[in-house]
Amino acid sequence: LPAYYKKIVKAVEKSDWLRLRDEAHVLRGASSNYGYPGIASICTLIEEEAEQTKDMEQVRRYIQSLETLCERALQVNY
Repeated sequence: LPAYYKKIVKAVEKSDWLRLRDEAHVLRGASSNYGYPGIASICTLIEEEAEQTKDMEQVRRYIQSLETLCERALQVNY
């Protein structure tokens, strides 16, 4: 999870909407496969934002939620 999350953050820092969409898609798939529906849901929202409205402030809010969910997932597994 941390590696996926870092790639998403890097795409946001560069305002790279295409990469952001792709990285969110990858994390959505991985989180779905590993049983983290909350992470998958946030990734879906990030993907949609990257494809449609491109509101960076909204993406940053999603990223904060994503960070929280990833941290919780890691705490549960360690």
